Amino acid sequence: MMYTLQEIIFIYGAENRCARRTARVFNERHPDKNTSHQYVIDLVRKFEKTGSVCNKINKKPKILDEASQIEVLGNFAMDPITSISKVARLTNISAGSTHQMLKQNKFFPYKVRILQQLEDDFDRRIQFCELMSQRIQDDPNMTKNICFSDESTFFLNGSTSNCRYWDNENPHVFREDHTQFPQKINVWAGILGDDIIGPAFIEENLTGELYLNLLENEIDPLIIQSLENQVNEEGNMVLDPQISNMTELLHIMHYL
Repeated sequence: MMYTLQEIIFIYGAENRCARRTARVFNERHPDKNTSHQYVIDLVRKFEKTGSVCNKINKKPKILDEASQIEVLGNFAMDPITSISKVARLTNISAGSTHQMLKQNKFFPYKVRILQQLEDDFDRRIQFCELMSQRIQDDPNMTKNICFSDESTFFLNGSTSNCRYWDNENPHVFREDHTQFPQKINVWAGILGDDIIGPAFIEENLTGELYLNLLENEIDPLIIQSLENQVNEEGNMVLDPQISNMTELLHIMHYL
């Protein structure tokens, strides 16, 4: 039966999508069949809507007992950042049923955030915003002479995009992490006016010495080249270096 249904679709295409000719050709090939043009139309509509000529199989949802739900929810209570597929393997319950139980019990996959541990960071940011707002009012072109820069570390210890914390309330969880991993690369880039400075790459652990060397030999020449193409040859640099050693950081600031 399946082959004949597929055959109707092929004939329909060969007969320039004419249902009456399709029914006539099909009945000529299969005299024992009595296919009407309306049947062809209905079959084509189903094929265009579902991509298949098969009838939809209505599966009744699997009834999960209370013990199964307790087992699944218990796994997530013990380890909220575990995955649905892992719990499904441990409990021998399908991933779809596991996900369904989480939804029924109002568990939501909250995204884990990574933040820098800076105790007075908020106050310092407010002060910086107030200071910059006043300076921009005094000189609207000031920001055009500032090189805004930042660094990013790409490493192989996981991605927050794929990490979720399952709970029925937002726990506001932050993942404690470190920046020094063997398999990683540091990328620096800056924006000066309308120019993009860099990017520059550091494959080793980012230290004050390496950062100072990067400033002297790579970043500085790029900034000078950018300033030479601008009318106003004043330039300041805003850094956010990932340097923990204060002595090395002071050397960098002295260089600037």
